[in-house]
Amino acid sequence: MEIQFSYSRDDWAHIDMQNYKDWLYAQRPLSNTEYATCWLLLVVSALGAFATVAFVVRAVWLGQAWYVMAGAMVLLFMCGIFLEIMRPRREAVRGLILELAFRLHVEEDWIERVRRRRDRHFRELEAKGQLNLSSRYLVRIDPEGYTVVTEYSNAAGPPTRQEVRRPWSVVTEIRGDEHVLLIQLGIAGNDPVPRSAFADDDVYQRFAKAAEEYRAAHHNAPARSLSQPGTAH
Repeated sequence: MEIQFSYSRDDWAHIDMQNYKDWLYAQRPLSNTEYATCWLLLVVSALGAFATVAFVVRAVWLGQAWYVMAGAMVLLFMCGIFLEIMRPRREAVRGLILELAFRLHVEEDWIERVRRRRDRHFRELEAKGQLNLSSRYLVRIDPEGYTVVTEYSNAAGPPTRQEVRRPWSVVTEIRGDEHVLLIQLGIAGNDPVPRSAFADDDVYQRFAKAAEEYRAAHHNAPARSLSQPGTAH
């Protein structure tokens, strides 16, 4: 079974937004203790940065070069604390702002703003002629795995082709919504197939069901129903 398609600008905007949404929901929530500690550190770093700036300004005014260097290092340290609070690098954990968004239940509004921003970005790229929508794709599935064939247009000659074959053992999930079917490869990413590639919903359901059954067979697990819009997380 195979499907051929090209991506539209709307497809890319939605896929980009979906990838961000996946990343967002994969972040570990902060515990109440961590949440309170982050607020405390935020206050300490803000006050410390303000005091350090005042110290550096005074040192410059008095011509105390050594104090300027020391103050700059302290200010850099305070900025590091602030950045770690807002967007931690130590692990996949929500920063203070993201945690606040979830606790106020405005994460969907956050995602919608990202969607509008990405849509605007791709519109600008298209207007500048920098968004390539001419590539053709083919996704072929069989009991052993699936193949993605990409055909890149070439104004100077025949198109070039790239073929990637993956076994079902690396696929962690088959899921979809009203815009796209995602063949999920764990944290490595996904291979998206736009819903517009399918002639109708029946063709889409048969393709998705077959892919899920192949995947489940290689994971020795029962096939799951395809995720419906709004139930992916």
